Amino acid sequence: MSIHLEFDKNCNLNSDDYSNSGITKSNIDNYEDAISDYKKSLDLNPRNKYTLNNRGYTYNIIEQYEKAIDDFDIAIEIEPEFAYSYNNRGLAKIKLGNEAEGLNDIFHSIDLDNLNSYAYRNLGIYYFDKHDFENARLQFEKALNLDKEKHLLHEYIKKKFNKLK
Repeated sequence: MSIHLEFDKNCNLNSDDYSNSGITKSNIDNYEDAISDYKKSLDLNPRNKYTLNNRGYTYNIIEQYEKAIDDFDIAIEIEPEFAYSYNNRGLAKIKLGNEAEGLNDIFHSIDLDNLNSYAYRNLGIYYFDKHDFENARLQFEKALNLDKEKHLLHEYIKKKFNKLK
């Protein structure tokens, strides 16, 4: 992280720079530092929909679903057609037991962008948790076909399906 600190010290980072740094840190499981960067991003631009979505996504990963929903709600208020925030909010709602609203969000996300692999991944998670393993497999396959490198997709599939053995 020393390169990041030097860059931060010697350059004027903007909201998008901190947002990108946050998602990079989230992708390497450095969630605390990611959330710190998202805060810096939002201090500079409280209406950065990408930062709000990415911080919400990170909150989903660490199972802070209420905080995640708050961020997704604001991102959707800013950009009502932002498909990623709908599917991410849908997963958070499902995890909190609000399946109907969560599924509505995920399906709305697919209506907005039917190539959004996260929406299919989140449906796979939903079906897996419901023990509907065939539908889970189908949704995970759709997600993989759209983006073989989607963050945590391979790990999630391996973890979930290894539990069945």
